[in-house]
Amino acid sequence: MKKLKPMKPGQKAKILIPADFKMIADTIRKNWDDRLNEILPLIDMMETLTSIDERFPDGYTGRQLVTDFLAYSKAWKGRIAQAVKEKLIELLDTQDLNNQ
Repeated sequence: MKKLKPMKPGQKAKILIPADFKMIADTIRKNWDDRLNEILPLIDMMETLTSIDERFPDGYTGRQLVTDFLAYSKAWKGRIAQAVKEKLIELLDTQDLNNQ
């Protein structure tokens, strides 16, 4: 088991965001009030994703959805916003092992 390093004074713990789209969508809903109504359709779709490479019936992909969300969320600021965006970018950078 990896030993954790003690935090330095004033250092904040990193916010861990799971690689689960339903949980990510819930986190967005709970932490972003500002423009939530404008992007609610994207969040609703994100909640149903099981894979970044999943395709919706209209051909729209999980990758397109995440890319669109990131483009619309530039005004969303703060530690949680940054952690969510970093997780989504990380998911974009991965390949779906089930579709290889």
